[in-house]
Amino acid sequence: NTDQNTPSLSALWEHPHREALVRDSLAAAPACGFCVMQFNAVVASNPARRLYERLGFVPLGTVPGGFRLPDGSYSDICLYYHTL
Repeated sequence: NTDQNTPSLSALWEHPHREALVRDSLAAAPACGFCVMQFNAVVASNPARRLYERLGFVPLGTVPGGFRLPDGSYSDICLYYHTL
């Protein structure tokens, strides 16, 4: 079900404020008592991976075939963390 008024996930990562959102989350997390930020399920083909790595997120591992794509095929999931 695709609504033409709803952006796709890839379009959201092309938005100019994506980096600001991640940076703001990293800055706000310590005040909330967090010492590590973790992304559990980043699909291997997601262009956001480059952003996360550039901002200091460390790849922790990969779950082979851990995400089912809309076409029925499977993609790896990459796990990331960032020490705050």
